Order: sequence, then structure tokens, then C-alpha cells
Amino acid sequence: ALGRVALDTMLEAGDAVGIVGAAFALAQAQWYAGEFREGRHVLESTLAHARSEIGHSRTSATFVLPSVVFFCYLARICDDLGASTAGVAAIREARTLADRDGHAFDRLLVNIYEGALLLSGGQAAAAIETLEGALEAARSNELGYHIPSIASVLGRAYVDAGRHPEARDLLASASAYADRNGRIGKRLICTPPLIRALSEGAGRDLDAARTLAALTMPEAETRGYRPVLVEARIAVARAFTLAGEPDRAVAALREAAAQARQLGLVRAEVEARELAAGLLDETGLPAQALREAGEAARLRARLGAAAALVA
Repeated sequence: ALGRVALDTMLEAGDAVGIVGAAFALAQAQWYAGEFREGRHVLESTLAHARSEIGHSRTSATFVLPSVVFFCYLARICDDLGASTAGVAAIREARTLADRDGHAFDRLLVNIYEGALLLSGGQAAAAIETLEGALEAARSNELGYHIPSIASVLGRAYVDAGRHPEARDLLASASAYADRNGRIGKRLICTPPLIRALSEGAGRDLDAARTLAALTMPEAETRGYRPVLVEARIAVARAFTLAGEPDRAVAALREAAAQARQLGLVRAEVEARELAAGLLDETGLPAQALREAGEAARLRARLGAAAALVA
């Protein structure tokens, strides 16, 4: 509510820099709450201000260029909704602004969000290279605030690449940093990939993964961080599968798919349904498996081919 009031106040005053900053802040809050469609609407309805020369200004109250953060978050929200073409277009605008008017801090932000788009677009090697560069820059410039955001994506990329020990170390340290500094949302976004990192690969600890999931999901639900809840359910379903509990895994995946659909998280819904289809087929329920696989295929077709990012 406060974010909406702030944006309305800036709109009434006609303050372009204030509008861009308030729109981003509101969209960020909506992202954590899973209000992706609303967040996209807020950002797209204020695009003219973000593209104006005044909107590109940096003030004493805005260390980062407001328009760079604005387009980074628009890229993130569009990609989460499966609108990859719009996401790539937004990150390109952010890159252009950061390269033209920005500082190292602005370029770091662009690299973080570009890395996430590369990963969701299936370009894992490029995503890891981009995010590792961002992590090195954040550490060398003492910008620890951004490390949990980087870790939440890079950690997943490491898990997908079979680099589980690196994922565990990175995500555990990033979570601890966020916790020490009172960054609850940033700690929580690190948790789903950490659950996976703990439950998979050499040296895995299924008990630790399940304990972390049992702590995370009620907290995410209580705080209203619905995207974290979706991702945590998918992660714990993988742990259930490895523990030989396919029924519990399928139940968690169905809950995740249903909530992902409600939020508009197309990629997460595809992942949940594809995993559920495989488990249902393995447990002798081919008709149910076929239904899940068919729905996943329909959704995947909607995603289409992700546009290649141009460095």
C-alpha cells in the first residue's frame, strides 16, 4: 500500500526520477509477493518516464541509475512470466543505459539480471560466466548487498551443472550474510536452490535438505513470499524423490504447479509438471503422467524459443 501511495504521489508531482524509483520499488515488492502481472503493469505504465532524459538522471538519493534498475526488474518480471522476448528487450535497454551513463554499480546490476535471463534461456555456460563475473565484482567492490541475489541464480546454475559443493558453499554463505543483515527476502530466495544443493550430488544430506524445506515453506507462506514457496516445493519434491517417496514428491509438485499457474510462473509450472509426469510414469500411472506431460508441453510451446542475448 505504501509503495502505491509513493508512486501516486510522484505521478501527481510529475517527478520523473521519483516516478521511476517508486515504480521500481513497488514492482520489487510485488515480485516478492508473486504479483508478477501487477508488477509488469506498473513498470510498463511508467515506461515513458523511464525512457525520458530526466528519468535517466542520478540524484543524491539514488546511488544507482533509477532507469537501469527499472529495466532490470522489468526484464526479470517478464522472464518469470515466460515473456522472454520482452525480457531480453528490457535487459538490452538497461545495458544501453548502463554503458552510456552508468557506473560500475549499474553495470553490475545489469550483469546479474542478464545472467538470470541467460540461465532461463538454456544458456547455462554463458550464465555461469556472467554471474561469476558479477560475483567477483560484488566482492571486490564490497557490494555484499547483491551477493545473495547473485547466489540465488548462480547456485541453481551450479546445481544444474553438477557442481554441488560449490553451490552449497555459495548459497550457505550468501544466506548467512543476508540473515546477519536483516535481508529476509534475499535469504529466502537462496533457500530453494540450497535445498537442491543439499539433497543432490556427492556428499548430499537429505535430512538437512528436508529440515531446511520444513523451516522455509511456512516462513515463506507467512511472509507472503509466494514465488519462494513455489520453488521450495519443487526443490523438496526432488528431495522426496531421492529419498524414495514418490507420492510425497508428486503431491508437492502438484501444489507447486497449481500455485505457479495462479501466479503466472510459466517456467516453474512447466518444471513441476514435467517432474510429476516422470514420477507418475515410473510409479505405474501412465494416464496421469500423460495428462501432466501434455499440459507441460502446451505450456512449453507458449514459451517459444528464447531470444539469444547479445553481449
